[in-house]
Order: sequence, then C-alpha cells, then structure tokens
Amino acid sequence: MAKAITDRGWRLTIASQPAWQNSGHCKVLAFQARMTRWAKLRFAMVPHTLILEPLSECMFLGLLASYATNWLFEWSPLALFLTHILCWLILDWILLRTVQNGSVPFSKVDFIIGWLFREVYAPYLFLSALWEPTIRWRTGIYRLRWGGVAEEITDCKDVKS
Repeated sequence: MAKAITDRGWRLTIASQPAWQNSGHCKVLAFQARMTRWAKLRFAMVPHTLILEPLSECMFLGLLASYATNWLFEWSPLALFLTHILCWLILDWILLRTVQNGSVPFSKVDFIIGWLFREVYAPYLFLSALWEPTIRWRTGIYRLRWGGVAEEITDCKDVKS
C-alpha cells in the first residue's frame, strides 16, 4: 500500500502525536457506553474479533497463562497471575508516559485504580456488547448488521430497554 502511494507521487508523513480518541466526557458511564459501542462495531465489521479480542485482555490472558504454566511446569498459578498483572500494569504506565511525552495529570494511585477498574470491567463490557445489538449514539438508535451496516430504528418496539 505504501508503494502504491509513493508511486503516485504522494508523500508519507508520520504525526508527532497519535490520534486521540478522548471525547472529553470523563464520566464512567459515558466511557463504558463508548467502549461497548466500539466493540459492537468491531464485532459487526470484523467477526473474528469475537474470538481474538478476549485473548488480548490482561485478566483473561493472565488466567490462561497461569493455568498453562501450572499444567506444564507446576508453577504457582497465583504467583504467575499476580506477576502477569503487575508487569502489564507497569508496561501500561510506561506506554502512557511515553504517549503523553512526560508527566500525566493524575497520580499513580489514580492510575492504578482506573486501570484495575478498566481491566476488571472489560469482560462485562465485552459481553454486554454481544448481548444487545442496538447502538445508542447521540440522538439516534441504530441496529447493527453484519458487515458494519447500521439501520436507524424508528419503531420503539424494536428496541430493548
């Protein structure tokens, strides 16, 4: 793809900052609704994420790794699970500091609480995205079909409350 772009005489430039997806609404429910909405879109557009996405979550991957190493090497699953979580937490902190290019506007304790909250609630958000096919976005309610095609719902009986 990059070769096709350069063959046309176009130039490539890398941005100094990543694309920020913070909507500015710092409420927990707004965050959860946004994460669920994005998950629904990913599932509809790329169905294999139904299987692969849970494998990229810290807690689920830690449980699988703990079970596997206990079965293979008879290592303590609790010790491995806690080590896995600690390493993941530290790497996320390093990544955040790198992306922020320095200090962050909250304490390490705030980060740990927020990080744990996000990681523990990830399976719930994943399952709620699977369970409810409708998407509430701004002033509309939509039903998502496979392939990412969205249909606006105008009849109230088609919507689960």
